[in-house]
Amino acid sequence: MIKILNCRKKNYHFELNKLLNKRLNGIKINSNVVKNIISDVRKNGDKALIKYEMRYAKNNKIISKKKKIKKKIIYLKQKKKKKKKFKKKKKPLFFKKKNIIF
Repeated sequence: MIKILNCRKKNYHFELNKLLNKRLNGIKINSNVVKNIISDVRKNGDKALIKYEMRYAKNNKIISKKKKIKKKIIYLKQKKKKKKKFKKKKKPLFFKKKNIIF
């Protein structure tokens, strides 16, 4: 978010300091939260990871089923094959000529 301050006002310096202090305090609060999360993950391991994943990423399905994983792998392999075919078709004429004269 962009804040526009009028530097011709009398309380310009006060408003600027207020915004800067807010910004610094916000960074400190976030760093404390991160430290707490890291320490919790070190203590509780995977359980803490799952808890924070659900809380912050809103991801309810952390462990997916084997069928879904296999389908995604097959899909990616097919996509990769299509890209290779496209690259082969798109080779320029320069590479197709056998005799190149300089």
